[in-house]
Amino acid sequence: MFNHLIGLVYPVFLLQNFIPQLANMSSWYISIIKFLPGHIFVCMIGNYKLNLHILEKCNHHCGFCFAHYHLNNFMNLDDSYKVIEKAAESKMFYEVNIAGGEPLMFPKIEKVIQHIKDCNMNVSIITNGSLLDEEMLDKFLHNLTTIGFSIHSFNERTNQALGCCTSDGKTLKLEKLIRVCDYIKKNSDCKIKLNTTVNSMNKNELMAPIIKRLPYSRYKILKCQEYENNKRFCVSDQEFENFCKINGNLPNAVIEKDMHSTYIMVNPAGDLIQNHPTKPEYTTLGSALNDNFLELLKKLPLNEELYRTRYN
Repeated sequence: MFNHLIGLVYPVFLLQNFIPQLANMSSWYISIIKFLPGHIFVCMIGNYKLNLHILEKCNHHCGFCFAHYHLNNFMNLDDSYKVIEKAAESKMFYEVNIAGGEPLMFPKIEKVIQHIKDCNMNVSIITNGSLLDEEMLDKFLHNLTTIGFSIHSFNERTNQALGCCTSDGKTLKLEKLIRVCDYIKKNSDCKIKLNTTVNSMNKNELMAPIIKRLPYSRYKILKCQEYENNKRFCVSDQEFENFCKINGNLPNAVIEKDMHSTYIMVNPAGDLIQNHPTKPEYTTLGSALNDNFLELLKKLPLNEELYRTRYN
């Protein structure tokens, strides 16, 4: 898919006809590269989001989690800077989403966030929320475009059964989630995204009334994907659809049944990886630390239609 996108140049014959379209090009950077009489050549770049899985370690142990790379180490700070810089140099990314594991366990996470901003890209982060408080937010909230919370149940026993808790069974309390979300909205323009993975233990839960109370910009409902030993958490298509019927009619809800070939992911070792379309495993495409980023992206069989559904 990337083969015909990288370096793609569009001729635009009338500037006055082109300008109104800019507002519809969400997250596209426009680079005018050549002027000719009556023509403007425009290169469309920067329309992709990079998911930087900066570590695998997590303080929760969600049984259905797909972020298992068999790499129990952190990406070191210098390597994270290098991946970020190479992503920026490629001109293909408007945003870096920091993921894990639990990214708030990464030492000096605020420096990683700052470096992404210094490279002129937006920053988002996905967290289980358990480590987040006002003091931590004050370190980096001003640099975030979006913060996502993984919320798979509002029932404590369900969360504990799923492993969405610490080793001693502590879960994220709704009261804390509401307090943190309110702090974010009062002190920044950062958007709040909520993610729920539909699985065998929450498939009948009515979450919509509580979700509706939160100041979210997007609510994403994902179907549990089979990875390694999580098969007991997977649901049928019908079970997924039933959950979506009772929870998916909220404003700005996005339903995501298939995640294959819809992510651009770098794992903690600095490798660009692909989630396999038929097997519960990842394929390494090359090193984002050492290889040419544009050449790596050409190897990625991105499903453009599903990708746009996820992010637009």
